Amino acid sequence: MRPGGLRFKLVLALVSVGALAVAVTGWEGYRRARSALEAAAVNQLTSVREERRRAMESYFAQRRLETATLAESRLIGDAMRRFAAAFADLERRVTDIPPSLIAEYREGIARVHRERLAPHLDHGEGTSLTEAVLVPRDTAALVLQVLYVLAEPARPEAGTAVDRQQAARYAGPYAEAVASLDPPLRRLVGRLGVHDIYLIDQETGRIVYTIEREADLGTSLLTGPYRDTGLASAFRQAREAPDATAVTLVDFEHYVPSESEPNAFMAAPILVGGERLGVLAVELAVAPLDRLMTGGGSWRAGGLGRTGETYLVGPDHRMRTNSRFMVEAPEDYLRVLARRGVPERVRQLIARHRSTILFERVESAAADAALAGSAASGIGADYRGVPVITAYAPVDVPGVHWGIVAQIDVAEALAPAVALRTEAAVTGVVIALLVGALALVLGTGLTRPLLRLMDGMRRLGRGNLDHRVAVGRRDEVGQIAAAFNQMADDLQETTVSRDYVSSILTSMNDAVIVVRPPADGDWREAVVVTANPSACALIDQPEEAILGQRIGELIPEIATPGQGSRRAALWLEEVVRLGSIAGREVVYRIVDGRDVPVLFSSALMPGSASGTGGVVWAAHNLTELKQLEARNAFIRDTFGRYVSDDVVAALLGAPEALRLGGEARTVTIMITDLRGFTALAGRLDPEEVVAYLNDYFERMVELILRYRGTINEIMGDGILVIFGAPTSAADDAERAVACALAMQIAMRDFSSERCARGLLTAEMGIGLHTGQVIVGNIGSARRAKYTVVGTPVNLASRIESYTTGGQVLISEDTRRAVSAELTVQGQLRIEPKGARESLAVHDVVGIGAPHDLALGSLEDVPVAPDVAIPVRFAVLEEKHVGRSVFPGRLLRLSRRGAEIAAAQAVEPLSNVKIWLLDERGAERAGELYAKVVGDIAGGFRVRFTSVAPEVSAEIEERLARPGP
Repeated sequence: MRPGGLRFKLVLALVSVGALAVAVTGWEGYRRARSALEAAAVNQLTSVREERRRAMESYFAQRRLETATLAESRLIGDAMRRFAAAFADLERRVTDIPPSLIAEYREGIARVHRERLAPHLDHGEGTSLTEAVLVPRDTAALVLQVLYVLAEPARPEAGTAVDRQQAARYAGPYAEAVASLDPPLRRLVGRLGVHDIYLIDQETGRIVYTIEREADLGTSLLTGPYRDTGLASAFRQAREAPDATAVTLVDFEHYVPSESEPNAFMAAPILVGGERLGVLAVELAVAPLDRLMTGGGSWRAGGLGRTGETYLVGPDHRMRTNSRFMVEAPEDYLRVLARRGVPERVRQLIARHRSTILFERVESAAADAALAGSAASGIGADYRGVPVITAYAPVDVPGVHWGIVAQIDVAEALAPAVALRTEAAVTGVVIALLVGALALVLGTGLTRPLLRLMDGMRRLGRGNLDHRVAVGRRDEVGQIAAAFNQMADDLQETTVSRDYVSSILTSMNDAVIVVRPPADGDWREAVVVTANPSACALIDQPEEAILGQRIGELIPEIATPGQGSRRAALWLEEVVRLGSIAGREVVYRIVDGRDVPVLFSSALMPGSASGTGGVVWAAHNLTELKQLEARNAFIRDTFGRYVSDDVVAALLGAPEALRLGGEARTVTIMITDLRGFTALAGRLDPEEVVAYLNDYFERMVELILRYRGTINEIMGDGILVIFGAPTSAADDAERAVACALAMQIAMRDFSSERCARGLLTAEMGIGLHTGQVIVGNIGSARRAKYTVVGTPVNLASRIESYTTGGQVLISEDTRRAVSAELTVQGQLRIEPKGARESLAVHDVVGIGAPHDLALGSLEDVPVAPDVAIPVRFAVLEEKHVGRSVFPGRLLRLSRRGAEIAAAQAVEPLSNVKIWLLDERGAERAGELYAKVVGDIAGGFRVRFTSVAPEVSAEIEERLARPGP
């Protein structure tokens, strides 16, 4: 039975009448049942929500009262006073502990934290704590942790080889306080049912006592590793509270010393006789609150059915209690999270902790409304993406901002209404079938002749032109059959079809246009009669806009590349004259002004005996080919002078190797600079300066290309080199370090050659840093440059500024990226401008296989001059000499450096200018620049960076004199 036919319409009309009555009745019953069930579910959820909310608010109110009472108790006041005094005494005693013993303590505590806390540091919140940071820095806290954390009697498995008896000698008063006060305090905490209590010093923020004695014992909540925790926040608030009744509460967080378990903190000030001694903090575990909100896991008994639950949501939209579905069926719940697209890292944390507390994000309208302070109910998707009925409200607990949500799945709550709807639907289907059967019998007698006519039309459409339909009737149906037979006779006489030709034109990739001959002989007036889809795409116009248009307007100009001449549609006359044009590369300009390169062919179409039938024009678009040629030319022009030939070949062979426009990439930046070049250039003619630089760059550029570095920029006498762009490899950092060492060796040879010829020379400093930068083609549409930008470039420049002549300094990031063995002469801590913290840099003098390069020592032994040389010196500020000049005496001297006695202290790595004085105190001729490389008693040691010839001669003359 065909939809839309007469029989179908008859059956549809009868079935619709019967089904409509059943549908109206069923829908009204379903609507009322659903409304009643929804109201009952909301009432039940509201009752459960209020009962759980009141219980929770009562729980925190009781804890607040207990905390205030405890803070005012005599036991806590006495304990705070004794432990604070004992800790202060301990701080005085530990100053006598030998450094070797402190190192032993520190290693023991580090082992304990590594075993207990390191597995719990990663809880998905980007914590910056590490096991090294957790070890106390001050000795007093270290001793306490050795005594009470390293090997507690309650946890003998944590014992180590550290001698705790030695530590006990320094903690006499503190140990006495623990012996007398610990038992009553433990009994008190046991009665209250809290996880732990903390006694915190008012002034220093020191945790002077805890029951559990975890990794925070003895640390400061103002300056220690836990200064950003909830405990520290509770302390700071209670520290300023007016009295003990002003109890503060801080929301749950993963507290690292408690093995990252979720804990909240209450705190109150400890006031005795008007004196503010400190703060009492109470650690609240999440388990009691979770049992209260989940009903101890008895959801069905609590009236929540198979899918109902209640939970708390914090201001960060994370759960403060567990999800029922995680507790009952964790594997199924984790699969639901995976389908929702929850990040794998979050799923792993939930699975590891078997808890959704502080991990599961609740993104729902109910949670948003509860946190906004609204108490209501509704229907919407929950955190699983499942439709639920919810009753939500804010929670009135001072100090926290929570919302409570009670919910049950819509599928469970409205199941009876769905069953009623199903029954109504089944009844409607039965009635429709009965009515349809009756209508089918009535319609068959009417539609059978029409079906035979339809079959005949289908046969005719499939090409069976011999088929005819029996007429046999005199009514309208018979007349239609006779007309059908006449149409079949007419179609048999027509044998020409354009379908085959049209399919060929449509499938061609080349553009094809056909024009018919013009009436007046001017081929510019020829009209387009055919244009395939490829032609429409090439000209960028739809087919209806092309057909019927004059060819002189569609393709007005055409030219041969390189000749620069254009002719207006005369190529058609050339086709008529020659008969055809094959394989000619041309550029044509279409109406919107674009020049399109094409491989063009054209030929006459045969027509009647009296003339031409038209012209067919075919073209293959060469735009992509020209773009590829331009890209290869760009790569050769951009990189051919700065990278090796094999890198250029790789870029040409792999287009994806170069992403123009900028991308983030980890590279190693090398920056070089000549020490003393400015002074050298001032003593040379311009031609000699250029010759010096050309010889210097010739040697350095050859080495950079050999180690496959990219020269990004030559800045005066400095070079900026990138290792890792435009192509990258696993050994980028290693090649960069090897290249730097090779350049320093080559610089020594270069300087030796010049010195042998009696010419002036300079030294070179090199700095390297590895990090993520933006590399790519940066600039404007008219002028662009392949370059690198980012903080690592600035840091590499700062590192280079700390080098002396002949030195290679690399950052810690670069050292970690090098797999070959490095020979490091020393390590520095520098504080470069713009960096957030100090950096460790390494003085590299060699690298192992496969490079095997070594600089050897650059130091020479200073000798004492026959008479101490008076000098004056000034510290350089950036590139300028400071205003203050200080006196000093040059005690020991070498060709590369000196030791200077001076009352004025100078920071290491500072740059100074030194003036040599004669016996009368007058300045000698010549400039001397140096960098401070260390301290001596009553002065400092320098390394020369630029020495004038007059000063160099003076130094040589002094060194040649016999010793005193």
